[in-house]
Amino acid sequence: MNVVAVLGRYLSGVIADKLFGSYHVIIFLLLITGVADLVIWMPFKTNRIALWVYSVFYGFFFGGIFSLIPNCCSQIVKADIFGSRYATMYAVTGFCLLGFMPAASSLIGDGWDDKRNDGFIILAAIMSFISGTAYFITRTMSVGWCLRQF
Repeated sequence: MNVVAVLGRYLSGVIADKLFGSYHVIIFLLLITGVADLVIWMPFKTNRIALWVYSVFYGFFFGGIFSLIPNCCSQIVKADIFGSRYATMYAVTGFCLLGFMPAASSLIGDGWDDKRNDGFIILAAIMSFISGTAYFITRTMSVGWCLRQF
């Protein structure tokens, strides 16, 4: 997963810089990640080959998402306050994860119940879709409905 994440980081940066903009690319990657959760991971969670394929897709797309987060943050804040806003963004994320990780763990349980595993996969997909929606709202509030590169 980490090997293909390097390629995902590189290609998403090039595509964002040259063609579509960081916000458009990160929104697309988040939506594709959520779709991959529902289309590959959930129905084929017991198939070893499908899980390898999912790991490659997820690693590629998540690598791109992870590399574009600082760029998206820098586009909506001034340069002199970027460090504090970036740190605040990750502090809020960290505090949210303090509650999310135990909730996800209790949702999964011992890991042998398919319905509970499906619930976790659906939760992961929903979180990807919510994140994509949040980036879309931020992008729309920043530049409006026009489809220019941002």
